[in-house]
Amino acid sequence: MSVFELEYTVCILQRDAFSFAAKSHRQENGNPQLEIDINTNDVTWTLTNLDGGVPETIAGTPQADRVDFYFTRDYLKENHSHFPAPNAQRNISLKLSPTNSSGTERKEGKRVRIAQPIFRFYPVDSVRLTVNKTPTFEAHANNAYLHLDIETGPAKYYGSEIFEVHFGIEADYIVTPLQGSGSSQAQLVMSHEMYATILEELKWIQ
Repeated sequence: MSVFELEYTVCILQRDAFSFAAKSHRQENGNPQLEIDINTNDVTWTLTNLDGGVPETIAGTPQADRVDFYFTRDYLKENHSHFPAPNAQRNISLKLSPTNSSGTERKEGKRVRIAQPIFRFYPVDSVRLTVNKTPTFEAHANNAYLHLDIETGPAKYYGSEIFEVHFGIEADYIVTPLQGSGSSQAQLVMSHEMYATILEELKWIQ
């Protein structure tokens, strides 16, 4: 397993009675991390240290589900070569044209400033968000899209805007009661070809 420092993670699952919003930012004393495991049949990315989940009642607000994570561009440029080597060749058919995700994190949320859309990748075989805060639940999705782009990080943290490499998961989640216990985390499972394809694109981020 290889572990990398994320700058920011945000996981939002909203349903009729509650909203779980787990946010961890390195500039707010968080320690979000990405763990990468190369397995025999697939590759697993796990987002850990998802802090600050707060359930709340939502009324009159559209459903908004998102699992997003960010590297600073400088960190990724320095560390992408340390990602585990893939066990397959890239497959360009797994890359789709990007979409422009400029907008808000959620209603009345901050604006998202896209500096450079890159690609969407499909399919991510499965996504699992485990929430060990009341109300505990699991959220599962199959055949998810993984968006990759470059966004701007806010000047309030860094003195001036910086660039961040953003991964965002687009999926239709099925929410079920949590089976067992453990820390909150988000997990992506992808093929070796998908992992190799993503890794190839990260080489060109400057």
